[in-house]
Amino acid sequence: MKVISTACSMVLLLANPTFAKDGDPATPAEVVKKLYTEHLANKGPLADATAKKSWSTLFGADLLKALKSGNWGFDPLVFAQDHELKDPVFKEIDRDDSGNVFVLVTFKNFDQSVRLIVAMKKSGEEYLIENIVEPATGIDLINNLSNGEE
Repeated sequence: MKVISTACSMVLLLANPTFAKDGDPATPAEVVKKLYTEHLANKGPLADATAKKSWSTLFGADLLKALKSGNWGFDPLVFAQDHELKDPVFKEIDRDDSGNVFVLVTFKNFDQSVRLIVAMKKSGEEYLIENIVEPATGIDLINNLSNGEE
């Protein structure tokens, strides 16, 4: 009977992902997905001035400094001024023993395929976004914001 009860409990936990993940730290891909989802809904730390307090718990020091410069002539998460995102996918593609993690973000912007790599670093139990790179061009967000380029 105890085996059946345990099995039923496990099924309930797995059927309710919010309960199963309660208290667990978010994975890097989940952190990035949440950032993009909120941002594209005009919410979250880059769109909502009151959420700027969370920047230091989300972004590494160099990216934080570049974002605070305010030289945004484009959307920093999309690498474009205008966007109409479709089919976003967030997938961890690499990690190392030093706590570096890389998340691939793919989407279509006005039907053009876009690939970005979000470089992250583990800090305690959380992951901080250190930079975002467009692998096709080598353009990275920190330099892009620092130079006021698009």
